[in-house]
Amino acid sequence: MEIEVKFQARDAEDLERLPAYLAALPVEVHIGDRERVTDLYLDTGDWRLFRAGYACRMRWRGGHRWLGLKGLDPPRDGVVRRAEYECRLPAGVREPAEIPPGVLDGYLDALRRGAALRPLFELLQLRKPHLLRRADGLVVEASADEVRFEEGDRRVVLHQVELELKAGPEEGLHELARLLARSSGWKRALGSKFEQGLLFAGLQPLPLA
Repeated sequence: MEIEVKFQARDAEDLERLPAYLAALPVEVHIGDRERVTDLYLDTGDWRLFRAGYACRMRWRGGHRWLGLKGLDPPRDGVVRRAEYECRLPAGVREPAEIPPGVLDGYLDALRRGAALRPLFELLQLRKPHLLRRADGLVVEASADEVRFEEGDRRVVLHQVELELKAGPEEGLHELARLLARSSGWKRALGSKFEQGLLFAGLQPLPLA
């Protein structure tokens, strides 16, 4: 289960203010290395994964390839709670057709029911993670994300901050989100990266089952 809150920064300069805002929170802050992440979203020709309530992506990160399934549950009270499954793919897998059977404990096979996966769109993220720890056991990852959608001469860039609960009470996540919103003036981001990518690509999925 993934539990997160997402904010929309105004621009790249605004996004760079995240460390200062985090330093004012009642947590220990551990800053990680900047990551380059590429996501290729997939579905069948008749949108079987989407219609079952999931988005599927192949991810390139840190020299490895990962496969993920995420639920498409909408936010409630500004918080996203959704099922998430992820696994590292074998080194030789580069294309959707090479994904081996049985990955993700068979969830993907059950959803696509033998249908081939096709690419929908690709996005690039430049991500700077920050791990937040509090004495009561709360652990939250705060990431500053520059998200790029590109196709030919067209380009859309989003500047977002995600707070994802890793351990501890969910109310702690809500508290940090309220404090961050108050100090930054940021509003909650509308729509997931998957939804933004569909809009950019001009894709219209079939209705949910």
